[in-house]
Amino acid sequence: MKKRIAIPLEGGVLCSHFGHCEQFAAEQGITDVIAGGIGQRAIGLFNRHSINVFVGAPVKSPDELAADLLNNRLQTGANYCDH
Repeated sequence: MKKRIAIPLEGGVLCSHFGHCEQFAAEQGITDVIAGGIGQRAIGLFNRHSINVFVGAPVKSPDELAADLLNNRLQTGANYCDH
């Protein structure tokens, strides 16, 4: 299965808050979302559409994050979004 990864960006790197990003590095038909912080409502919406959400990712370029995910090296941590 081909992966299409959505990454919220600010200044060309991962935006630490999904809802405040400037743009997304993604195409339609996404299978995965890599986020720093993201609200539970958004996570639930993605999950209902069978989209995996990875939360607490480090601030890196989209290429680095995608490579980390594809090579099972993506480090995730706490979700800093509390609403």
